[in-house]
Amino acid sequence: MYVVYLVGSLRYISGGVRVIVEHANGLVARGHKVEVWVKSDNLTQYYPCNAAVLQLNPANLPLPDVVVMTDPIDIELLAQHRPDRKSLLLMQHDNEWLAEISGEPQTTHLMPKHAEKFSSGIWGIMAVSSWVKQVIAQRYGINCYLVPNGVDTKLFHPVRPIIDTPTPKILLMYAPQDWKGFPEAVSAALEVSKTHGSVEIMIVGGMLLSFPAADPAYQQFSFPVTVFNIPEQENLASIYSAATVFVSTSWQEGFGMPGLEALACGVPLVTTDSGGVRDYAIPDKTAIVVPPRDVQAMADGIRRVLDSRELRQRLSQEGLHESKKFTWDKTLDKLERVLKDGKLSL
Repeated sequence: MYVVYLVGSLRYISGGVRVIVEHANGLVARGHKVEVWVKSDNLTQYYPCNAAVLQLNPANLPLPDVVVMTDPIDIELLAQHRPDRKSLLLMQHDNEWLAEISGEPQTTHLMPKHAEKFSSGIWGIMAVSSWVKQVIAQRYGINCYLVPNGVDTKLFHPVRPIIDTPTPKILLMYAPQDWKGFPEAVSAALEVSKTHGSVEIMIVGGMLLSFPAADPAYQQFSFPVTVFNIPEQENLASIYSAATVFVSTSWQEGFGMPGLEALACGVPLVTTDSGGVRDYAIPDKTAIVVPPRDVQAMADGIRRVLDSRELRQRLSQEGLHESKKFTWDKTLDKLERVLKDGKLSL
């Protein structure tokens, strides 16, 4: 097959970009011709991509066997250039919600306009989680293919057993978007420090400012803080595995890759009930699950993990077992079936 992924950019550190690159690399390894067409003139990549990365030329859109859109904004473009050729939309978020909270013009209204085409078998939608699939069905009346994400165990695996340490380490994920909930994560860590004064904080992410930042909230830390800004991929397992607990605080996520990565490293997880995490974050089994934007609940969840060795061990073992259900090979098996003939249970 000749498959093209249509993207805005590959230059950013994000779970969404990682998923696209994993799709492309996996399909290349299975013998397919795969290209990634970028809409900007910046072809920089963060995650190594084994597919050809080219600038989009709309005139070429009719050529591939399948085009995979990664943003609903491109629906009209494909409706114009390949209305009757196989096309798929990879949905990694509730894009309408993202548009609403960012104040950007909504583009997902294009989906109901083309609902009949999306349900025809010529076009289709792939959801990365059961929750995204449910949102699309409820909001637009369109049934999606479920093609869940995987985790690369060569990159994400336990580096050391979960052991007791004199100073517990809380790992937070930084992202600049408000809906990622980093300010709430900071506040929860400060709450925990009131009862566990010896904690250390680890922060990993991209686009981090020097620490402490100008924001007064960050200057309240009276305990050690270690920042990992744009770490090398091969170091991520060691970073995760050094933590006593990983905390994910998003208001909403289409899947939530970092939470699954933490489980694959055997790290106890405290996460908000952000939607897509429900596929792997089973309350009190594989994770402590708390309401989004509830700082006190986040702090209480972290304390539960820090105060109970038995709970840490159970979450570590159950989470590691659960993470093994999510492999990129399984994802690619489903992806190939959708790309070839669509004969995958909707």
